[in-house]
Formats: sequence, structure tokens, C-alpha cells
Amino acid sequence: MKLTHYEMVFAKILIKNSLATFDQVRECIELFQKQKKGSKPKSLAKIFYWKGYLDKKKLKKAESATRRALRLMEDIAYAKLAVKQGYVSEQQVSQCFNIQKAGNYKISLGEIFLLKDFLKEEQHLSLLQQVREQNHQESFTLKDLFWEASENSSKGNTEQKKKPFAKIQFGETAMRRLLVTSEQVEECLQLQEKMRQKGIYKKLGEVMLERNYITEVHVQQIISAIHVGKSEDRLIESYVIEEKLGEGAMGVVYKARMEGKNSPPIALKVLRPYIAETQDSLKRFIQEAKKAIDLDHPNIVRAFEVGVSGDYYYYTMEYVEGKTVKALLEEQEKLEIERVISISLDVAKALEYAASKNLIHRDVKPDNIIVETSGRAKLCDLGIAKDLHQDMSLTQTGIVVGTPYYLSPEIAKGAEDIDHRTDLYSLGATMYRMVTGRVPFEGKTATSVMVKHLTTPPTPPKKYRPELSDGLNRIILKLLEKDRKKRFQTATELIEEMEMLQ
Repeated sequence: MKLTHYEMVFAKILIKNSLATFDQVRECIELFQKQKKGSKPKSLAKIFYWKGYLDKKKLKKAESATRRALRLMEDIAYAKLAVKQGYVSEQQVSQCFNIQKAGNYKISLGEIFLLKDFLKEEQHLSLLQQVREQNHQESFTLKDLFWEASENSSKGNTEQKKKPFAKIQFGETAMRRLLVTSEQVEECLQLQEKMRQKGIYKKLGEVMLERNYITEVHVQQIISAIHVGKSEDRLIESYVIEEKLGEGAMGVVYKARMEGKNSPPIALKVLRPYIAETQDSLKRFIQEAKKAIDLDHPNIVRAFEVGVSGDYYYYTMEYVEGKTVKALLEEQEKLEIERVISISLDVAKALEYAASKNLIHRDVKPDNIIVETSGRAKLCDLGIAKDLHQDMSLTQTGIVVGTPYYLSPEIAKGAEDIDHRTDLYSLGATMYRMVTGRVPFEGKTATSVMVKHLTTPPTPPKKYRPELSDGLNRIILKLLEKDRKKRFQTATELIEEMEMLQ
């Protein structure tokens, strides 16, 4: 009996994740192949379980990973066929892969093509049938599995063939190395497509260079990483990355574990290389990160370690089971008023504790507030944000450090005498977003938003949420006072008033 696509992928996953040895895989595959056609065959997974090589937990993990891998393989084959047959462009494929990734792969690539009107229903069904027929016809032997493993182990000594979807691979590698954001890749792909329509053909790397998003050195690093095949799960030494939790201008946060068995999950934040370009900025970052490690409060995400691995600076935090306020707001336009009060009180208590330690966050926003499954809110990046937001100007890569929608007027104008009242303003802007479903000030550019923070009075949130109490409406507007002397002067004052609303 030959191995199907499923068994082949299942076996690879066992080896890749060290769930079984080569010898165990070889033995179980041989048992699988020796089964007689007349009898009811056991699946390869059941043979591993029957032999005692996998317990129920590991078996479930391997089967789940196999299903995910097969879906992704089917989507890749589907995308290649769609491009080959002229239904979609590579840029459209890249755009839809990004959408799929943002949704944690809960929807197939074909369904996204349909939702975006890139394909007609009959084209989608035709592609799907071709992919599945191709997968059904393919079969493998034990020799295929170990030949491929042998090839992979020696591919560093042979010249790799040019891979299809090269520009998608270049963009993905640039993002994995944290040199660019997904938004910048999308922008460059769109520019590349516009130039192609005008008869101008440029590589994605050339477009990124022209936009000053990367340097010549970065291009060589990306090309080298593609050829070497460096895995994202080994970006930081001693940590195995499991999944991406979030991404921002400053860096990317991953769920990760330390190498070794039974290590609990942690949140690993890896900074983009441009953040720490000088010795002074590195020194300040390390000093501030070490202060954060000493913080201990139920409404603050604990920081554990700060370090450097290769080209990357990183720090680790406790992994919190829950969702950021940003994620909650993506699920529903605005939050229940009682929930807003609860979250805001928790954050205010975190800021009260920070003020007692002479720490200023400077980047309080929905992305940095995590709500546990129990309902308790925790503030993250406290102690780190102060140093990283010293300079509110544009970086060399064109990214504004800090989120303009929640910045205080004093930070927007570059004042040096920043104190804890700046965090109260940002909390007020976050509360405004939670109750109204919109930010206090909008604009086409970061600069236009910052100017409004300095000059434009906010529209009372009660106008957008009539059921909002006068008390909460007044508290939010007081937090958003442009003159910090008119705001709450301490988090303690805010807590006292907020508690009266409960």
C-alpha cells in the first residue's frame, strides 16, 4: 500500500517536530504498507498509537498540524494554477495570502478570491477540482520520504532552482526578518503592478529600495536567507516560535517556548533592526527593559528577559490567554459600557503603580492592553515604551514611532518635560475608541492627526453613544484636555471617579 498525501505529510510533521524518530517512522510506514487490501486497514496515525510511539495528546497535535499543512499545500497549488491559467496576478495572490494569514487561516484562499471578486464561481470550482485530482493521483513510497529528507539536508551544497512566486517569497522573507511591515510589502506590490502596467519591470527589492524601506545590505540578507532557508521558528536563539500574535512599527510579538520539553509559553517581542541602530539607543533600551523586569502588578504584563540574538534585540513577557482591546474592537465596533469601565479601571491601576515607580508608558493604546479570559485587563510594554518612543520623528524607513491616534499633545509637539499625565491622555483616547467605535481625531497622515491633537477639541463621545452616562462622558473629555493641568492630575484621582460609576 502506497503512502497518500496525508500519510506523507503526517510522517514529515512527526520528524520535523521530533515527535518520532526516523526509525520509528520507517517501522510504522512499513507496517502500513504491508497491510492486506482485503482487511480493514489501519491509518498510519493509528499504527503509531498502537505501537505506543504516540500518546493521545501527541497524536492529536500531529493530526491537527497535518490538516493545517495539507490545507496550506492545497492553497499554494490552487494559487499557482490560478496564476498559470491567467485568472489572477501574483500581486492578488499575495494580497489574499495576507488576508488569510491575518484571519489565522480560518478561510481558504479560494474563498477569499471569491469574496474579493478575483474569480468567478465556475473558475474556483474548476481550480479546486484540478488541485484535488492532482493530490488524489499522487502517491509516495518510503523511499520518497527519506530521499526528500536527504535532499533537504544537503541542499545547502547545491544551487537551488529559482522558485515560483519569487517576489512573494522575497516579501515574506523581508517581513520574517522584521525589515518591513506587511503594509509596506503590500504598498510595494501595488507600485510594482502599476509600473508593470506602464511597461516598467522592476523587482520587489528594487521597489523597496526606492521607497527607502530597506537598504542594499538588507537585500543581500534577504536573498541569503531565502537560499539558506532559515526558519522563522529559530529567529531568536533558544526560543521556538509557535505563532505570530501581533505586529507593529516597532516589532513583532510571537507566542514562543524555550527549547526543551514542557516549557510554558511566553510572549516574545522582537524589535525591528532599525529601532536599535546606535550604541546609545541600545544602552537606553536595555536599561529601560531591565526596569520593566522589576515591575510586579496584577494589571501589568510581566517582563522576564531582555537580550540580543544575532541582528535582533528582544525581550520576553508572560503569555496572557486573552485578546487585545484592538482585537476585541475588530470583532465588534464598540464595547459594552460596563466592560469599558472595567478595562479602564484596570489600566488606570497599572498606571498608578507605574507612576509610583517613576515610569511613563508613552504608548497606551488598544494594541497594548490585553484582556484575559477572566475579564481582567493587563497593560503591556510598560517600561519599554519610554525609551523606544524618545524620537517621534520619522525613522529612516518612513515609519512614525508611536501611534498618532492615541498620542498626547505634548508628545505630538515633541515636548521634553513629559510626565505621567501623558498616559492619562492616551487612556482617554483609548476609552473614546472603546465607547464610540472611532478614534478622537482622524486624518490622512500621521502629521494631520497630531495637529488635531494639538488644536481641535474632541467631539463629546455621548454624541456617538447617546446611552453613555454624563459621568463617563465628562471623565473621557477631562482626560482628553489639551492642557495637562486641566486633566486628572494622577491616576489615583481617575480611579476614585471611575469607581463611583460602578
